[in-house]
Amino acid sequence: MAALAENLADAVERECSVVQFKEDHEAKNEKLDAMMMSEMADARKRIKRVQKAEADELSAIAEERKRLDAREQEIKAGALAKVEAERRRIAKCRAYIAAGE
Repeated sequence: MAALAENLADAVERECSVVQFKEDHEAKNEKLDAMMMSEMADARKRIKRVQKAEADELSAIAEERKRLDAREQEIKAGALAKVEAERRRIAKCRAYIAAGE
């Protein structure tokens, strides 16, 4: 009878240890789940910041391209006007020389 009581006490103690282990393990899993959810939320925020920074930089590059294209057109138009003015001078000089001959 004493052996049966001892075996029963040992079984109850083992069961209590198993239950305590399961509860501890579940608590650790819940804590880990919460940490992982927090990490996922932080990662999503970082992704959004990176994507916004990319969009902002690409927008700035597009604006700079527009300014450079406009400046290029100004330079081309100015150079063309100067070339035309010089060609008119050459034509005047040729006309002057031809008139003198």
